[in-house]
Amino acid sequence: MSPGQQDSIRIYEMNRWTSMIVLTLCGLFPASLLAQGPWAPPPAGHPAGYGGYPPAYCPPPGGGPDPQLISELVPMGPFDREPMHGVGIHAFKETAAQTWVRFDYLLLDISSPGNAKIGADTLTPFDTTGRDLSTRRNASDPRGQTREIPLDPNNPGLPSEAFLVTTTLNETMQNDLNGGRISFGVPFTTGDFEAEAWFTEKNNSLQVIRPVVDSSLGPAQLFPVLIPGIPLLDQGVPTDDRALLFSEGMRVRLETSLFGTEGNWTFRPAHPHTGIEWQPMLGFRYLRVEDGMRIFGQDIAIPRTTLEPTIILNHDIRSNALNHVFGPQIGLRASAKVWRLTFGAETKFVVGMNRINDQVRTEEILRQANPVDPDVTPEGVTIYSEQRTRFAPVFDFAVYSKFQMSDHFHLFVAYDLLYGGGVSRAFDNVIYDTPADLETEDPEIRLDSHLGRFYAHGLVVGGEINWK
Repeated sequence: MSPGQQDSIRIYEMNRWTSMIVLTLCGLFPASLLAQGPWAPPPAGHPAGYGGYPPAYCPPPGGGPDPQLISELVPMGPFDREPMHGVGIHAFKETAAQTWVRFDYLLLDISSPGNAKIGADTLTPFDTTGRDLSTRRNASDPRGQTREIPLDPNNPGLPSEAFLVTTTLNETMQNDLNGGRISFGVPFTTGDFEAEAWFTEKNNSLQVIRPVVDSSLGPAQLFPVLIPGIPLLDQGVPTDDRALLFSEGMRVRLETSLFGTEGNWTFRPAHPHTGIEWQPMLGFRYLRVEDGMRIFGQDIAIPRTTLEPTIILNHDIRSNALNHVFGPQIGLRASAKVWRLTFGAETKFVVGMNRINDQVRTEEILRQANPVDPDVTPEGVTIYSEQRTRFAPVFDFAVYSKFQMSDHFHLFVAYDLLYGGGVSRAFDNVIYDTPADLETEDPEIRLDSHLGRFYAHGLVVGGEINWK
């Protein structure tokens, strides 16, 4: 064999062993990795950060998905289409998207005066309508002079006897007050913040009492006249011969208006989606009850002699009561949803304080403001006022239902009752008294505040708008 052939054989054998060694190393390297088990993070002493490796993912046991993981597809709202810039902006947009607002129409009835009498108690009972002939009471002015009324203005020499007729407020009903309310709610993680403000129009109830000619005694006689009037006290003592007369008729007007606002934190139900959901409420409420009464009319006394001037008095009595009730409140709401209908009821109790402003104003009760006779002392406007603070609890109860008309609109119908104590009413704050000297002293029709109950209830209809 030549030397060139021997060199070729040696090169071939070297290449074959080199190839076998490379193949063997390639086979041993994966086997060594499998023998070490899965990759583990470096020991605790290894610095984290740059140069580190993320931890390995370990699937849950059993090879399947976590049974506690629940996925829900939520429809997008108008705020979801906007670009997001950070976690805080996303949370704000989610809260704004779930905010709701509701506009309501109110039709309320409020507590009326009932059979409250205008005037003081008399010494002896009598027929206040003047119809009972046996118990009629003569129409006597504050000075105790019996009034006579001529049936024929052209013949004042033929006066007719006059009898007193008193008035109650049973005809001044305060029903069907129109009003409006706006409410909104903002959801948070632990509950909802809800607020509302509402008002009613000013109720204006007018009662007119005119003189009446009584023809019950037959046409052959001079018919007596029934004159409306207000019985008066004599320095705080009941009497039978003093009254404030309205020979030309008397008018009584009552005016009442309401305004309220409140803010509440409504907690999340402890067990949601389990039939009836119970939600405690904690908040603050303000209620304003503005009440007014005005009694006015004209009285013309016929002079007894030609030397006496004709005196015309424009009687005017005004009583106003303004109640500011405020305080913390607690409540509870229960609701249940069936298909698209939501039924609910809520009750709230206010530990309230009432800041009261009462006033009674009179004009031309005993004398004219500008008398013709210079010897007569003019009677100016008299005003009695008082401010005080009293305890006034308030109870509020409502039942409601909502019907989901669309994804973003609910029809709302409710019945609401508001009941409170420690409230001042204008018709219950007047003392009808006279002073000792009728010629020079001011009248004693003054303020005497009383606190009583008040309620308002009625129908609520509205629409609720939400965005998600």
